[in-house]
Amino acid sequence: MKTIFIFLIGLSFTACRTLPIEMSDEEVLGEPLEDAEFPGGYEKLQTYISDNMDLTSILNTATEPLVNVKVIVRFDIEKDGSISNAIVEKSTANCLACQKEALRLVESMPRWTPAMLDGKPQMTSARIPIDFIFEAFVEAEFPGGLDAQMKYINDNYNSRVMGCGDFGKLDERIVVSFVVEKDGSITDIKIEKASESCPPCNAEVLRIVKAMPKWQPAQNAGLNVRSSVRLPIILSL
Repeated sequence: MKTIFIFLIGLSFTACRTLPIEMSDEEVLGEPLEDAEFPGGYEKLQTYISDNMDLTSILNTATEPLVNVKVIVRFDIEKDGSISNAIVEKSTANCLACQKEALRLVESMPRWTPAMLDGKPQMTSARIPIDFIFEAFVEAEFPGGLDAQMKYINDNYNSRVMGCGDFGKLDERIVVSFVVEKDGSITDIKIEKASESCPPCNAEVLRIVKAMPKWQPAQNAGLNVRSSVRLPIILSL
C-alpha cells in the first residue's frame, strides 16, 4: 500500500490539515487518483466542524481543566461517499468527551464525493486532526476566598466534640478531596491522607467539609463545570 498526503493550504481552522489516501500498488499504476472531497471543499469542511462542534457537552462532564486538546480521527470514505470505520487514532489529552465528540462530528458528516480512479469511485482512508480550544480554566473557590475558607475551618472545627484532645498534642495534616458540582454543591468527599494519631479527627474534618456552604464553581469557556479539589487541613492541638 502507498500513502498520498493531501496538504491543505490556507486553512486557519486546524480541523483538517492532511488527508492521507491509501492506494494499492496496482491503483498507483493507473490514471491519477482524483481525491475524495467534502461537499463544497475544505472551507465547507472547516465551517461544518466549527458550526457543529458541541463544547457544552464536553464541559458538562469535565472534572479537570481543559485548554487545548487535539484528537486525530481516522475514517474510511466508501465508494458511495459515506463515512465508515471512524476511530480515534490519537489524542493529546485524556479527554474521553473530546474523543467522543470528535467521532460524532466525523460520523455525522454528509456524504463526500468519493475518490475516483479511471472514472470509477474508490474507497479511501483519511485522517483529520480536530482541535478543541477552551478558554482559561477558572478554579472553584470557597465563597469569600482562601481567608474566608480558613476562618470557616477554624471557627467550625470542634476538637472537644470528637474527643481529639484526648490524643495529646497534634501537629499534622489531613487531606480531603471532593468534587465541586456546577451548582457549587460538594459531593464525593473522601479522606486522601488520614490522621493516624487521632482517628476521631478524620470524622470531624469530614463533618465540617460536608457542612461547607456552596462554593463558587469552576468555569471553563465561561460555563460552570464540575471540578476536583484537594484540601489540606492542618491540625495543631
